[in-house]
Amino acid sequence: MIEAALKIKERRFRAGEVLSFSLEILNTQDKTLKLFFPTSKIYDFVVYDESGKEVYRWSRNKLFTQAITRIVLKPRETRVFSLEWDQKVEFGEKAKPGNYQIIGEVGPFYLLAKKEKLIVKTPSLNVEII
Repeated sequence: MIEAALKIKERRFRAGEVLSFSLEILNTQDKTLKLFFPTSKIYDFVVYDESGKEVYRWSRNKLFTQAITRIVLKPRETRVFSLEWDQKVEFGEKAKPGNYQIIGEVGPFYLLAKKEKLIVKTPSLNVEII
């Protein structure tokens, strides 16, 4: 069906350095898939600190167009979205040095043939701020 992964070149960053990475969405099937999103929000990413506490969510405090967004993925097609995290956490504070996990999310979305709401999460991406 749909697989998602986060890709990043480096795993260690200086405090205050912008982390640039990508979210890849892959259609693993041999048929075209039509994904319908209830808003313009297609993806999200969440950052967790060493204790597992959510310290940042990309979509928090953002507004999205309330219109159906459609993505068509041909068989085995990959769609790539470029993302950045400026190391800001709650209340605009800078992230402290330490280890963090980033998890990407695609959705929620619906497939044309199914009526259930789906969210696909990526495996976690571990990074260190020094």
